[in-house]
Order: sequence, then structure tokens, then C-alpha cells
Amino acid sequence: MVNHEEMVTRFLLDCIKELFGAGKSAIDVTEQAYWRYNDQLDAREKYKIYKDRRAKSYYTNSHGRSVTNCPFPGNEMWHRLRRPDLADLFMT
Repeated sequence: MVNHEEMVTRFLLDCIKELFGAGKSAIDVTEQAYWRYNDQLDAREKYKIYKDRRAKSYYTNSHGRSVTNCPFPGNEMWHRLRRPDLADLFMT
């Protein structure tokens, strides 16, 4: 089974390949893509058991965000990280 670290590593290597191919030295996510992902993250995470107001554990930080769990199942993350969407990235 492929885990999140392997998926993220492949995604980053694809980003680096694009970066070098474009002759740039830095890559970042666009602000629009950042907020879109955060909205999706918050929408999905609110249904997780660790978000119940009665739950007090290391799963959430002082901002109420999970610091250990991803609310997206592995197969969804595989699709999200399959290939970088260059429209969501900018290179300098």
C-alpha cells in the first residue's frame, strides 16, 4: 500500500522537475489554491470524530485543526497528488 509520504514525495519530485524544466529557482502554491484546499480540508474534517466538542486529545491543536490526521481517504489523496496542477502553482 502506498502511504501519504510516498505520494507527497512523488508529487514534490514532479514539481521539482517542472521547476528545473522552466529554469526557475522557487515554486509555491497560488493563494487561490491554498484557500480552496483549506476550505475543502475544513469541510471534510468537521465530520471526523476528533472534531467533536467533547473530544480532548493530541489530535487537534489550539486552532482546532488536526495535527496528526488527514480527513481525506488514501485513494482520494492518491488522485489529488497524482500530478501537480500547474495552474495552482507559480514559479519564480
